[in-house]
Amino acid sequence: MSPDPRNGDRETRRPLLGAGERLRGEAERTRFGRKTEPAWTSAEMYERLAPSAERLKSEFALLPEALRAQHVVIEATLWPNYLASSHYPDVLLNRFGLYAVGTKQGKADRRTTARYQPEQSTKTLLLAGSDEGIRGFVDLALTKPTSEEDPLWSQLREFTTFGLPSPEAIVHTPANFGDGELFTWEAVLSPVGRTDVERLAWGDIAFEKWVALVRSLHGDVDLKYRRFVGGLTFVPVSMTVESAKRAASFNLLRVMRPMPRLRSIPTELFKSSTQPPPSPPPLGTAPRSRLRIATFDGGVDLSLPALAPYVRQIDLTSESAIVDGVNHGTVVSTALLYGYVESGRTLPRPTAFLDHYRVLPPPAPPSGDFEETVNWLLDEIERTVRTHRYSIVNLSLGPECVVEDDGEPNRWTATLDALAAELGVVFVCAAGNNGEEDAASGRDRVQVPADMANGIGVGACVSRSLTVAPKRARYSARGPGRPGQRVSPAGVQFGGVLPKTPFVGVAVGGTMVETAGTSFAAPLVTHGVAGLAATLGSAYGQAHILRAFGAHFADRHPSQQRRRDVGHGRFKEDYAPVWECPADTVTLLYHDRLQRGEQVAMYLPVPEGIPADALVQIEWTLCYTSAVDPTDTADYTRSGIEVYFRPHYRRRSLFNTKTKKQILEVVDFEHDEAKIVEILRTQPAKWSDSPLADQGWQKRDEGSLRNAGKWETLSRGQRTFIAKDLFKPRIDLNHLARARGVLVNERIEPLPVALLVTVRVPGLNSLYDVVRQQIPVLVPLEQLVQLPVRLLA
Repeated sequence: MSPDPRNGDRETRRPLLGAGERLRGEAERTRFGRKTEPAWTSAEMYERLAPSAERLKSEFALLPEALRAQHVVIEATLWPNYLASSHYPDVLLNRFGLYAVGTKQGKADRRTTARYQPEQSTKTLLLAGSDEGIRGFVDLALTKPTSEEDPLWSQLREFTTFGLPSPEAIVHTPANFGDGELFTWEAVLSPVGRTDVERLAWGDIAFEKWVALVRSLHGDVDLKYRRFVGGLTFVPVSMTVESAKRAASFNLLRVMRPMPRLRSIPTELFKSSTQPPPSPPPLGTAPRSRLRIATFDGGVDLSLPALAPYVRQIDLTSESAIVDGVNHGTVVSTALLYGYVESGRTLPRPTAFLDHYRVLPPPAPPSGDFEETVNWLLDEIERTVRTHRYSIVNLSLGPECVVEDDGEPNRWTATLDALAAELGVVFVCAAGNNGEEDAASGRDRVQVPADMANGIGVGACVSRSLTVAPKRARYSARGPGRPGQRVSPAGVQFGGVLPKTPFVGVAVGGTMVETAGTSFAAPLVTHGVAGLAATLGSAYGQAHILRAFGAHFADRHPSQQRRRDVGHGRFKEDYAPVWECPADTVTLLYHDRLQRGEQVAMYLPVPEGIPADALVQIEWTLCYTSAVDPTDTADYTRSGIEVYFRPHYRRRSLFNTKTKKQILEVVDFEHDEAKIVEILRTQPAKWSDSPLADQGWQKRDEGSLRNAGKWETLSRGQRTFIAKDLFKPRIDLNHLARARGVLVNERIEPLPVALLVTVRVPGLNSLYDVVRQQIPVLVPLEQLVQLPVRLLA
């Protein structure tokens, strides 16, 4: 074989492979006929629900007109047994004209005939309806069921309790406050109405009532910052804690929480370094791509030769720049262009051009209420990204607001997630430096918007060395995140630790400074992502592919328990090394689009002829971008993927055709012929349509499937097998879609999905070559993206 003049001798190169979607096959739909066992009989549930029904009946009758809309919202908490969208109580709700306006996360006991599990994750439905419908619903709960087959009661018993929203749970009281002290709150109001026309008209009427209520309590509403996100209304409110607790009785109010401030830049953050500064690239050096990324920060020193040709500053604030802000922005900008700066060296070619939007210090609000700056900044970010259509945005700042277990919607997260889904933007967000705050109260959790389902939240680790496992810097915020991105931060990068191992960067005047924070870890990740996007080009440099690469090639910690600290691991600053596979390894990208309800089989690049006793290590990363519904905080992402790993094509489960759920035997239909004949002779049985799924996925309840990533936009898996236990292994993907807690059946746009798979057989140095020989439809990814040789250097 003659060598390729562009890529060198193909016999000595092993590029990462693409076109994995060519291995796609049909997946048989297996239905096990498993029926959810009721937690209680209808008679037992009548006794349990009657107190809730009596209380709701009384509270509903006393609800003043001033505290409600045309329809009233009630809360109904499900048993965890009925968490799946397929259990949605549509018959019951349709009977009384009730409809969902959202969900909340919750806890309840899970009970089956086999076991009892206290305090399991579940969800609370927010249901709205007319007075007549609410009364009918309550009357049913107060009427003893006559039969276990009653279709209304069979769905009513899916609930553990119901009632009007609790004012005590709505108000998030500040830790320290004085009597009569005035606070700025963020109020979030639920939508109400079955049609767009009703929601618009009734929403305005209800909002006028809300404003009147607040003002009657000597508070005020900042009407200029009333915003609508996914059906919810967000609006700042100024009032005392005592008044907020009284206002919490308003029926459409979901949450009242103190309005956060922007994260501040500590004045002692930057210390002078004695290290020599780097030299700028040679005059006239062009970036590696025409890609233009954006960051929102404190300004940048454009007098520096390393920055001036590649950065433009746009002032969004009318306030004068401050030294600490420009220092912060200059360190961030340098890291975005060049990655981690090595002192005393000549800087490499920058990855891309950079638009630096100066937003610090924010403009002083006329009211003097600096909490308003959080809303101003988010508006500016959304407007700017929409106008200029950036594909990559770095956010090394944000509000001082941690993700909360109650999952109440956050305007920053919901807005940016929706923007990411609509425009295909990758937001790379610093996770926050609150990791040493109180863990019991959750104050050490990731800060918004690093909890985005469609973004990359970045924490800080203590070392850049690839020879040590990533370890969280003590100040770095921890997970878990919200549904849709429970593994949050998604990953980490070096953020420095003062004083021993600081982050060294270029600041104002070209001086070197020592600092630390997730603010500086995030741009290192953004730099790597931008370089990857430039390499992949427009066809493959899509948001979900970039996020998949980041997680798949992250340097992992060997302990799964550390995912709360470091997410998927230490993201790379440079992805050039991943384009070459070791001789005993194959990495393959599958890029496909799945119709709703479509189940496909992605066959893995495991060739025939591997020694039977060889260990085969398989890792995969699945990523997609999902539309989100901020009203449904328990069901935040609207798209999900069920993943079934099927290691051996011939191994099937034999099940009883009468019970359809009693597994009789797992058999190999080629090697266990005698056993199969005997079972079929003595029992009514057949084998499953699909190969046996690894780890008993078909036996998991909905809660376990959610924890395993069913509705997560970024998920990973890994397995190790002896080669004899693999035959035509595959990963089955089933695209699900939902809205307002119900599985969607109508046709929707196909979901673009990225799947990265790595197969490794330690010691088998012919693996890559054998895969290329046996599976010739796979193509080096560099050919698909026309990868320049210089980017591999």
